[in-house]
Amino acid sequence: MASAAAALLIAFSAMQAIELRRITRERDRAHRITEFMTSMFKVSDPSESRGNTITAREILDKSSKEIDAGLGRDPELKAQMVDVMGNVYEGLGLYSRAESLLKEAVDIRTQVLGRKNLGTLNSELRLIWTVSPARPIWRSGKNGTRVDRHIRRSARAQQQKYAARPV
Repeated sequence: MASAAAALLIAFSAMQAIELRRITRERDRAHRITEFMTSMFKVSDPSESRGNTITAREILDKSSKEIDAGLGRDPELKAQMVDVMGNVYEGLGLYSRAESLLKEAVDIRTQVLGRKNLGTLNSELRLIWTVSPARPIWRSGKNGTRVDRHIRRSARAQQQKYAARPV
């Protein structure tokens, strides 16, 4: 009976240690995101801008260039932020910059998480959408719903093809 209680206590202690490590890792990740986001907007400090208007694109350009310094130690987090920035560039209509960032996100996620990971597949879907020749048709509203469905169906088929390949 005492040995069972001791085994249970050891198992409980091990689970607590694992949970503590996970919580610490998440806290550190949140801290790195906060630092990175804060550094993004340092350019909007009035003393740095000298009275000039600073655009969202300038902030985004500066941040996308400095992402290695801020998040280089956490490739999974870096991939997530690069993916988000790629989506923002795509939303701004800056497709070539969006494409390069989304390719980087796909590459990092493939290396870190694997080809079949949902995050990797979502980044691939965004990349396919960004480089799709049908994107301008969808944006213009002509046949948007039909084109959008077709692109998403094609992208899903492409994802399934990649996911089915041996790693």
